[in-house]
Amino acid sequence: MQLLFTKLGHKWFGLKRRVTRLSIVKTPGKPVSAMFGLERGNSIDRYWIEGYLARHRSDAPGEALESGDTNYIRRYYPNMRHFESEIERQTKPEGVVCNLDVGAPQLAGRFDVFVATQVFNFVFDTRAAVGHAAAVLKPGGVMIGSVGGISQVSRYDADRWGHFHSFTEQSWRRYLAEHFSKVEIEVCGNVDTACAFLNGLCIEEMDPALLDEHDRDYPVSINFKATR
Repeated sequence: MQLLFTKLGHKWFGLKRRVTRLSIVKTPGKPVSAMFGLERGNSIDRYWIEGYLARHRSDAPGEALESGDTNYIRRYYPNMRHFESEIERQTKPEGVVCNLDVGAPQLAGRFDVFVATQVFNFVFDTRAAVGHAAAVLKPGGVMIGSVGGISQVSRYDADRWGHFHSFTEQSWRRYLAEHFSKVEIEVCGNVDTACAFLNGLCIEEMDPALLDEHDRDYPVSINFKATR
């Protein structure tokens, strides 16, 4: 396949390389999906996020916190006690309250790992939120996760608590450096995967080889590991 999409047999977006496995019908001016492709598969950014977490997995003991649920800490930190950070302004019996907007003094210095994937885009005061996240970690503790760069607005989040930011490598590194002694960043994406992500293609529709090519000037996902 030598084109990204087709509409009524005509090229809509001409690319010389193979981007997708399929020919996809697209309405001009509209994305293929307004839900990041989730109705058809897995969102493209999760390919990079989960790969990054897998490369930094640990069998060490301790306590781990994850924003929203515990799926990733159960998968990648199996020997740690698992806690869910409540970020949606409601208290869940199985979770702990750690609202990044206001902080959680009762949790100060408690955790060895904080997994925070695609969270900080949806908190207005980034500087305060990063500081609150760092505060729940022990000295030497690690926050690992991702923030979004090139992206559509997540309407689901925007209508509930807000979608406020898109980050670059430079901005996110500076935010982390204010509160962490060691910062590692991995920028994922290229011009083709950025276009595909904006149009709502999913992982299953992409050429796998293209997902492993990265250009720092097209940051779709910014993955990070920050040590306190």
